[in-house]
Amino acid sequence: MKKICFVMQSATPGTHMDYVYEMARVLHDEEKLPLTLILEKGSISVQPKWVIPQKFHLTPLRIIENFLLICSLRFTGHKTFYIHYSFLSAISAGIITKLFGGTVYYWNAGMPWQYKRPWVENLYQKLAFKMIDYLVTGAGALIPGYCDYYKILPDRVKVIPNWIDLSKINIDLSVRGDFRAELGIPESAPVLLFVQKLAKRKGAHLLPEIFDKVKKD
Repeated sequence: MKKICFVMQSATPGTHMDYVYEMARVLHDEEKLPLTLILEKGSISVQPKWVIPQKFHLTPLRIIENFLLICSLRFTGHKTFYIHYSFLSAISAGIITKLFGGTVYYWNAGMPWQYKRPWVENLYQKLAFKMIDYLVTGAGALIPGYCDYYKILPDRVKVIPNWIDLSKINIDLSVRGDFRAELGIPESAPVLLFVQKLAKRKGAHLLPEIFDKVKKD
């Protein structure tokens, strides 16, 4: 079985990074995949042996440390690299796999071509996309943007929808009537709750179609 190097850009409690770490944990503990996690910034409350946090904070030292960590894992049999958002690790893994073999999967679902960045950062970003083998994103609607701006071939894009753990969400159905009364919504009226930014990458463009289906049903 191929060894996997999974890289997280940060571990900030209470953010979506909790789910990213949980995905890595499930793959390692429950699916029994030979996975090692590099954590660029932050820390895990209970840190298992398969998690390697970066120690340095100064940027030049962090860059060198990151490259050496990924290189050391490549020489211990890790040939598959999954990078979550980090341009730094995407470039490091890209260089190492081009020299010594391997495959780099890079997660990005933020429509970065719309952000205004200094030209140096834009150059660094474009280099990261050129160094990877596959882009992994969260929605098929984002694929044309990545392909057009970063010249990525469509067959080099993988889609993995975001997921949540419903067991960790407290659902109290008894308060539905209170909310309807507070907002002036009749009991018979269908309600669709969308808790996210009104952005295409969050699926906002699908809302009109969903509303129509809710009304018909």
